Amino acid sequence: FLDTAYTSDNDNDPTGIVAAKQIDSLLYIVDAREVWKEFPDLISFLKQYFNEKGYTKKSKVYIEPKASGKSITQYFQKQTDFNVIEDKPPRESKDARLRAISPKLEAKKVYLLSGTWNDNFIQQITHAKPRRDDMRDAMVMAVRKLLIEQSTARISWR
Repeated sequence: FLDTAYTSDNDNDPTGIVAAKQIDSLLYIVDAREVWKEFPDLISFLKQYFNEKGYTKKSKVYIEPKASGKSITQYFQKQTDFNVIEDKPPRESKDARLRAISPKLEAKKVYLLSGTWNDNFIQQITHAKPRRDDMRDAMVMAVRKLLIEQSTARISWR
């Protein structure tokens, strides 16, 4: 899940990346990071990142269609075999989206795998007004897509 940005300037927002795996009704966040890269370098970084993480054609990469997200999605869809999907544009405020997924967090449906990224990630998602919220936004996308939308889709077909 990617919340992309345009710049390599550390004073600006970075691209937030959250790698997650759903198993049954649980979501495991296996990696989260921030990167400050301009478009060409971000493309190169993401290709390497996807390969290092073992992404296959079956893996889904959701990108928020804001900032450089639309261009990155278009590039990956036309130039690579990665399964990159433009997510729906958010309609609600960031706070409303966070509140919408909070029952899943409170019910302990989301787990973090241990990693050097944990402290930075936890700090970002637990502060009411963090300096940066890119990883939090990407986590909200992951919880919404994998634990809320997919479970709703399964229920509606039963």
